[in-house]
Amino acid sequence: MCHLLTDSWGRVQQMAYGLLQEAARSRTEYLAIEVGTDTEDKFKAELPWELLDILQRSFDEDELEEDNQVI
Repeated sequence: MCHLLTDSWGRVQQMAYGLLQEAARSRTEYLAIEVGTDTEDKFKAELPWELLDILQRSFDEDELEEDNQVI
């Protein structure tokens, strides 16, 4: 679902963002329960690689914009 956030059509991005928010809310609830009940310290939470890729591109674009600004 993360790849839909990079779609060129704004409406697709809006719908994907809403769906992703709901999925993240459910996943966060699940993770909180898992962490709270993990008595053997075996639980490891990870972000999907697709989301990490989108976040990295976002940071790279921000840095590029900052570098191109004239003071």
